[in-house]
Amino acid sequence: RQYTFKRDPSRLINANLVSEQDAVKNLNFLLSCAQTTKARCSWDLMLEHIYFDYSIDDERTQILKILRRQLQDALRFGLVTPGCIKGTQDRRDADSWHRLRTIMITASCCSKYLVEDHVNLGKKIKDLMWEPPTEFENVYLRYGRDNEDEARRAYAELTGYVVFSTGLWVNPELPGLGASRDGIVHCPKTGDSGLIEIKCCYMLRDHTPTHLGALTPEQRSRFYLKQDGSKYFLPRNHIYYKQIQMQLGITGFKWCDFVI
Repeated sequence: RQYTFKRDPSRLINANLVSEQDAVKNLNFLLSCAQTTKARCSWDLMLEHIYFDYSIDDERTQILKILRRQLQDALRFGLVTPGCIKGTQDRRDADSWHRLRTIMITASCCSKYLVEDHVNLGKKIKDLMWEPPTEFENVYLRYGRDNEDEARRAYAELTGYVVFSTGLWVNPELPGLGASRDGIVHCPKTGDSGLIEIKCCYMLRDHTPTHLGALTPEQRSRFYLKQDGSKYFLPRNHIYYKQIQMQLGITGFKWCDFVI
């Protein structure tokens, strides 16, 4: 029989052959590829804006200078000397912690911004400012978090130093940069003070840092301390070395004990 009009469907079948779990997995894989590849997205190429150099008048220049100064003042958080931002001592307040970390470059991630390619640097800073923060945790991070307090107590017992907890530090002379410390240490005998940086290494959970012989060659190659005879050192090109140097520069302290 032939109909001269279009019949309304009697029923609809949503034939989605991909499970919800597979759909999420595929989406995460796509996002991961987009973030790690150096190739540019086709939409970036098609919708790229090209701006030509142009001059602005003096009035507009002064307005931009005022706005820049206001931004820098805001990033000083009312401090006139290097100090801790109020309310950041308790890291359990994750919301405020993450919000502050999205408006400044902190010492823990400074290594990836030390690049000579200014174009790549600009993209990294753009991602920092505009990409939503993601919470990531694995067995290694969990081990470090769960054992940090014990490492801090062991350090205080070994050295006799007093360890004070602290939060996110900024330096008013360097607005836009920040450093979060594992603690400030004070020597009662000399009156000297410095920083402490704690790393609880998962691969050493059954060993001590001086027992590198118990590790496999592959583990030793990934371990951040290197051995020179009977001495151990942290290479200057390691991300942790750069992290500590920035922490010292932000806080103004002269030394930092690297605790493993």
